[in-house]
Amino acid sequence: MLDLQKQRMLSIVLDVGNTRVKVGIYNLSKLVEVKQFSLSDNDFLAFIHQFDYQFALVSSVVDDVTTKTILDNLKNPLLLSAETKIPITVEYDSLQTLGKDRLANAIYASQHAKGNALVIDVGTCIKFDFVAANGIYQGGSIAPGLKMRFVAMYEHTGKLPNIKNFKPTKLIGDSTVNSMMSGVLNGAKYEIEGMIYAFQSKYKDLTIFATGGDVRLLNLDSSLPIIYDEHLTINGLYQILQCLQND
Repeated sequence: MLDLQKQRMLSIVLDVGNTRVKVGIYNLSKLVEVKQFSLSDNDFLAFIHQFDYQFALVSSVVDDVTTKTILDNLKNPLLLSAETKIPITVEYDSLQTLGKDRLANAIYASQHAKGNALVIDVGTCIKFDFVAANGIYQGGSIAPGLKMRFVAMYEHTGKLPNIKNFKPTKLIGDSTVNSMMSGVLNGAKYEIEGMIYAFQSKYKDLTIFATGGDVRLLNLDSSLPIIYDEHLTINGLYQILQCLQND
């Protein structure tokens, strides 16, 4: 536990998903602790109440009632919305539906890239987000994530199994399960690498970031200049909080 004097310099970021909450504790711009909780048990609120923090930024995709309950239990809470001031320009036709995680990823990447920035987030979906060197977010792509691909094969066939635990496998699967894992993991790997090559061919000055719980399962080409950061999304949210504090 941080001492009280240091706690008074703390800020908190909450990334509230449909089933989980990720909490980042920052001390003078340094991420000092990250914890993940189930949304249903509210343990994250007890965890946060240990700290004497200054501000809390909440990014939420859950319903308004649950979001309000969370905000009511925080000190000086700020809710990320489409109207929130951010340090990049967004050129996206449907800003109201732009995922807050995509936006946070784009902001972090833009602030840490030497030129154009590309973010790959491998989670529930596989998302690409591109920010030009002039700080303009242009959009990207969304495709099914690994688990979603396994579920699709199970639900839309009569005999393929429901694979919940998967791991990297050989190119040639020697069983039905291994063939499915090869198809999903190797297919996603080459899909992502192909997308990277397409961006590299169009944008020469490109910094590439990767995040998401499943990205390490894909063993992406080690020769690709990818910067891995498992906390990229909450770091991006913290940069939004800094922008609001400095306003």
